[in-house]
Amino acid sequence: MKNYYLGGDVSKGYCDFSIMDQEKEIVEKSFQLDDTKSGHKKLHEIIANFFKNNPEATLYCAFESTGSYENNWISAIQELRSRYKIHVARLNAYGVNHSGKAGLLKSSNDKICGRLVAEYQIKYRENVRYDVKENYTTLRKLFNTARLQTKQKTQFQNQLESLLYQANPELLNYCKSGMPNWIKQLLKYYPTSMKLSRASALKLSKIPYISKEKAQKLIAQAKDTVASNVEENMGELIIVIVEQILNLEKQKEKLLSLISQEIDKNEVELLKSFTGISDYSATGLLLEIGDINRFPASKNLVSYFGLNPSYRESGDGKYEIHMSKKGRKVPREILYMVALSAISKNPYIKKTYENFKGRGMNATAAIGAIMHKITRIIYAMLKNKEKYDPAKYQERTERKGLSEKKEKDNSDSRRYLSYDENAPISGRQRRKRKEMTIKKERKASSQKGITDMTGIGASAP
Repeated sequence: MKNYYLGGDVSKGYCDFSIMDQEKEIVEKSFQLDDTKSGHKKLHEIIANFFKNNPEATLYCAFESTGSYENNWISAIQELRSRYKIHVARLNAYGVNHSGKAGLLKSSNDKICGRLVAEYQIKYRENVRYDVKENYTTLRKLFNTARLQTKQKTQFQNQLESLLYQANPELLNYCKSGMPNWIKQLLKYYPTSMKLSRASALKLSKIPYISKEKAQKLIAQAKDTVASNVEENMGELIIVIVEQILNLEKQKEKLLSLISQEIDKNEVELLKSFTGISDYSATGLLLEIGDINRFPASKNLVSYFGLNPSYRESGDGKYEIHMSKKGRKVPREILYMVALSAISKNPYIKKTYENFKGRGMNATAAIGAIMHKITRIIYAMLKNKEKYDPAKYQERTERKGLSEKKEKDNSDSRRYLSYDENAPISGRQRRKRKEMTIKKERKASSQKGITDMTGIGASAP
């Protein structure tokens, strides 16, 4: 049985294909098909002809992830899996691109890129995951639309606050912790202080959460306003913006309701046991994670979210230590808000955050470290099906603090030859070696002292 590899470079409306064997020899030179019914039919014919000539073959197919343009082609090939030995994968374009650069590719076009996708499967077989079940694909699109509506709503609210400062500034005193719904309902009918001052307290009190006493107070404030713009056009503009906000809220609730009907409610409740994670953030994180069992360890989930530390270590030291951000952007945005909430409401996370800052981290770096820690906690909760227990994590932290921190050194890499003082090294490397030598001497002296006190080193009587 011989393995063959089909690579597809997807563009909007078409795709370039190339097929090669495991020795990287071209079996079917590059061909281009349109993303149409006839194009898919032709692809089926080409694959059928391929298996007719290679009946014992296994065909591994892969496409770069290109913003969902690849989905139609993946679906078209999956239709053939019941008839032929075919496996399909979705690749990260970042890896394919750098694989091409590593091969010193002098030029790039669609034909070459299709071949690169096929070559990537051969060179990095252990990194390619075939036939992965796509969980929550459509739900993720619904959630991303809800996120977009949230951003639009925030933009409209910021604009509305600016307009209210001119047209009805007294109402802003009720918006210190966000704009309550009764304010929006009031603005639909009384957008400016002039209109509000002429309102009837009885009619105003019919709006939910506005009592008769509050209605009278609002009218009195409107009569004694400092508003600088009470024109009719200003009122119409405020009404339009309020209606946009209310409409976005309604659409968002509808989308989240559709998602809640499909997602695992038990897992949502599990994540919500962590103080700082709401229904919204729990739903978003679960849609991004999918099946937790596809991540062998918490570090894999951390890398998937792009929260792993990235640095370059060469010769004299380490450079550019920062969050890699080479993963999913959406969960990072969600975790950032979760981290801010947890720092203020979760005692364990708040203490951990203060510890990070006490070690010299700035606020941004400390929040990134908290996001990293929360991701590991989320992994443990989903993997073990256990609710968040702050006492457990507090105990782990204290136990880790009591244990001696292992010093990293280069003793293993220098096992063949000790440091040579006469080596033509840089000043930084010379200081680094001197520090390491001092640490080793201190450690050896400390161990000798312990041995002498316990009598382990004494000769037998």
